Amino acid sequence: MMNYAEIISRQKEYFLTGETKNNDFRIEQLKKLQTLIHQHESDLYAAVYADFKKSEFDTYASELSQVYDALKDSLKHISRWAKRKRVKTNLFNLPGHSFIVPEPLGVCLIISD
Repeated sequence: MMNYAEIISRQKEYFLTGETKNNDFRIEQLKKLQTLIHQHESDLYAAVYADFKKSEFDTYASELSQVYDALKDSLKHISRWAKRKRVKTNLFNLPGHSFIVPEPLGVCLIISD
């Protein structure tokens, strides 16, 4: 079994391949996450019930529905969010052009609402 340091090291190596910058890859990963959550809904219900005594209805309404909505929204907008955006160039860098290029920066996923 790998320890934490080995897992992070392997993730950093993979990140450096540039694969995570590809929009198709990002979409595929979001779809996999959506499928995985759906496949393990009953496990999630049981875990939330064990920790907080929330019913399945309450868990879906206050937890899972928000995750599903965020995934749906992300899948819908990811191509637009990932597009390079032209921005104003400052005087010092003229006659150059300036862009904001959204791209992944690291190896950890933080999901928050």
